[in-house]
Amino acid sequence: MQWRWFLWLVAAELVAQQLHWGVALGGIGSVGISGAAAMLSNPAGLCAQATRWELSLPAAWLRLEGLQLSEYAFYFGGVETPQGWQRRRLSLSERNELMQLLETHGLEAQLLLQMVGVTYRLDSAAVVGVAASSVGHARLRPPRGTVQALQQEPIGTTPVRLEDGEGTVRAYSVLTAAYGRRLRWGRPGEFTWGASEVDFGVALHLYRGHAYWEELPGSSLQLEPVLPVGWDSTPSWNVSGSLRWRSAEAAAGWLGYATGVAPTVGWGGAISLGLRLRWYGSDSLESVLELGAAVEQLGAISWRLTEAALELANDTVRGVLGTAWEEVRQRFTPRRRELQRWEATPMALRFGAQARLTEWLHLPLNAYAEIALLTDMAWRTLQLASGAALQLTPPFRWLPTAALGMRWQSATPVHLSAGLRWSFAARGRLQVELLWNALDGWLRFLSARRAGIGVRCTLRF
Repeated sequence: MQWRWFLWLVAAELVAQQLHWGVALGGIGSVGISGAAAMLSNPAGLCAQATRWELSLPAAWLRLEGLQLSEYAFYFGGVETPQGWQRRRLSLSERNELMQLLETHGLEAQLLLQMVGVTYRLDSAAVVGVAASSVGHARLRPPRGTVQALQQEPIGTTPVRLEDGEGTVRAYSVLTAAYGRRLRWGRPGEFTWGASEVDFGVALHLYRGHAYWEELPGSSLQLEPVLPVGWDSTPSWNVSGSLRWRSAEAAAGWLGYATGVAPTVGWGGAISLGLRLRWYGSDSLESVLELGAAVEQLGAISWRLTEAALELANDTVRGVLGTAWEEVRQRFTPRRRELQRWEATPMALRFGAQARLTEWLHLPLNAYAEIALLTDMAWRTLQLASGAALQLTPPFRWLPTAALGMRWQSATPVHLSAGLRWSFAARGRLQVELLWNALDGWLRFLSARRAGIGVRCTLRF
């Protein structure tokens, strides 16, 4: 872990997890989601489950921001050689170009894995469910001044200050138990408040933290060029400054993090509450209008952390610390202390509506709209977001249901989303969903700096 204070980590804005059809609907979660998918959005959607059992198979969602897709392939991909596929070794100029891109745009990645989700209808009015998922998120950016330091000549000519490199990384798993109940049945053909169908849902989430990193504000390094005795042409610097960070990490491989069986370094809990109101037409089994409201994952996690502080005063670092690592490691041993820290979970407050347009347009279209208030981990920032979408359900079963949505968020530009959903009438009623976030980025593909993709499969019995 000693090398981590040389990394470029910046605040990771975790948002409430989404891995369901709402991604295609412009990030909507209060309406339009049913069955097992509703446990992580609006648990009242459990009541809309049409079958007795629903099993959500392992699903994945990956979101990348920062570099263009062509730049990911160039810098982190490989090359074909006579010995086979080899990892690319960057030249000095390519390394400097990569650091310039990272310092300008940063690199952010979020991976959400839903290992399993099961729901069961107890009777005509009640549904229960359980789900397990894992979340990892990080955003990387070099401290300001990194590129200037790398572009120095071998001896170096200009002092450099590295600063503004604070940040966080998180990895945790979530176990969810949910219950949905229909409080009142609707009266078809009436559009009064008393004629609405009312569904209510609650979900409890158990958080287990597996990895934590946070570089604290105020860390900086001052680099002064120096020519030491026995200079061997590698860049050398006289280093002064201070670094402070908090960390906790379970000793586990990638499979342990992905499946949520890694050792625990933090515990927490959260609750989700949801409500849906639905009105039916006089000649339709489908709702004509639906309103939804939800509070998603309101809670906190308690982390067992180690806080470290490293003070440097006129220390000479040669090259990349490789010439005398043991000596450097002893000199640079930081001061440490243990602490317990509570951190709020990412929360969302949503209000949405769904309308069936068949009555007016005579087309199999549904319209969706939502406004939401979102927070990141520890509630550092508060964002206002909205989404709108159209969903086309073709009359032929062999054609997929298609959705096109638009998402606006106060901290990010407007972007498009889309999805395709196939429902197969075979035994088990398999349903497959393909989801695209930032569709405008995917359309530009290699030049996109923002893209997300997910796949989800469900069996209904």
